[in-house]
Amino acid sequence: MNKDIEIMISTLNTLEYEYEILDASNKLVYKTNLYDAIKSIGEGRVCYNEKYYDFVSKIVTLESNKYTINAYYDITKYQKEIMMLQEDALTTLPNRYAMELFLSNQVSDNYITVICDLDDFKNINDTYGHLQGDKVLRTFGIIIKRLLSQNAFVGRYGGEEFVMFFHNNSIKAIKELLTSIRAEMSRHEELNNENYKIKVSCGISCTSKNDKLKDSISKADLALYYVKNNGKDADAIYDEATDTCYIIE
Repeated sequence: MNKDIEIMISTLNTLEYEYEILDASNKLVYKTNLYDAIKSIGEGRVCYNEKYYDFVSKIVTLESNKYTINAYYDITKYQKEIMMLQEDALTTLPNRYAMELFLSNQVSDNYITVICDLDDFKNINDTYGHLQGDKVLRTFGIIIKRLLSQNAFVGRYGGEEFVMFFHNNSIKAIKELLTSIRAEMSRHEELNNENYKIKVSCGISCTSKNDKLKDSISKADLALYYVKNNGKDADAIYDEATDTCYIIE
């Protein structure tokens, strides 16, 4: 191994890279022990053994000799900071910022949007204190994360409101899920008493090819207001064709 290669290796090792070095004919000159394991996950940002890596490829010329360096560099610290910025501290669900990122990266077709609101939540804080209110929100977040499938996104929209986006799902399946969420919440005796029962109102909207996914939130919101004005603790859907809302059983 020539001195140029040794200098490159020494420099890259100080940067905590996992990398390979190829010569001008793409022949392998050197690679670190973990490079192949990380590469098998794919180029780009990857997670391996609870560490986050980003990929970079550079051509370096030393003494008229060209080398290609393909490297994964550890961004764990920064990735965790980014994730914290996108996480609601109380419920550990994605926050409003994370939701905006999700909305900006999705095509709207075949999505169903649901807004869930904990009924009369202000009464919990006023009557039993904010610690009890926090416990309700935290438990609600835990239940949602446990019951939701992989093809759904959920985030805390603000206060006691939560927004879910389901891709390629049916209204029937979502109705069953919302019923399960209510049932789970009712089983927590420390959250319910003779004076207060946890109830949840939900508004639902479906997207079409011409919709922006972000616009579906306002339509689901119309359905939520319909529930609030018609007894609460139920699910309503916004009907695009008639521009009306109705309760679904």
